[in-house]
Amino acid sequence: MSTTVFFNYLSLEGQIALNKLQAWCAKWRIKVNGDKTFVMGINSLNSSIHPMYFNSEKCKFAQNTKILGITVDNGLKFHEHASEIEGRALKALNVSKKFIGNRVGLNSASLTILYETVIRPKILYGAPVWTRMNTTTLERIQNQALSQI
Repeated sequence: MSTTVFFNYLSLEGQIALNKLQAWCAKWRIKVNGDKTFVMGINSLNSSIHPMYFNSEKCKFAQNTKILGITVDNGLKFHEHASEIEGRALKALNVSKKFIGNRVGLNSASLTILYETVIRPKILYGAPVWTRMNTTTLERIQNQALSQI
């Protein structure tokens, strides 16, 4: 099966699924915001997918989306998500630096609790999904945080 035929088949199956979803929404009187409706192919060839429609409106194509706080891209690489995690964790780490030093002087046990309750959850949220693809960011942040404790 050629790539074009395969993508045509996937586009057709995707449109059939959208039509079923549209019928279900109509049955249960659920309104769907067309501005928030988009299609994302999990591949690097989004341009090969035919246009899809929902409620007679053409769905936009997306390169990535956020699902339950995890940014998923069309290649399942999670680079953008790793960058977001790094930013959030470094921000929390910089705030926690205020508790390290002579004035406040938390002991290492308190710093460990601070790390485990504030920073580590930011790093590990959704980790089973994305860490298989991108662990260098996770390791870099953890090493930086643990070096301060």
